[in-house]
Amino acid sequence: MIAKPTVDVLLEVIEDIDIEAITEKMLDEGYVVNAAKSDIITFIKGYTPRGFEGQAVHIHVRNYEDWGELYFRDFLILYPDVAREYEKLKMRLKDQFLYDRDGYTEEKGQFIQKYTEQARREFPNRYYPMG
Repeated sequence: MIAKPTVDVLLEVIEDIDIEAITEKMLDEGYVVNAAKSDIITFIKGYTPRGFEGQAVHIHVRNYEDWGELYFRDFLILYPDVAREYEKLKMRLKDQFLYDRDGYTEEKGQFIQKYTEQARREFPNRYYPMG
């Protein structure tokens, strides 16, 4: 699938993690805090007012047991026609939201939510905490 050259990392944390300490360390490493709606917090790097500069990285911090991205990924692998539809959506949105990462993400949201929910129904309990 065609995609932006962005490294996306999903970091799941337990409820009582010290987000402030993590944030301080990430800021020291040159990341910027971006509070996406579905994340506890997101750390990003590689963006400037002129667009991408260097490698773009998104570190999405979520509660342990969320797994939405994994369900969505698995659904796209299983259904290549849906993956192609998603690719077309992303291509259409990339120029429209060239300098608006939040707008781009929000516009993709309904598509992602629809197929993530469908995947959760189709593959119930695919992911579970290892105890």
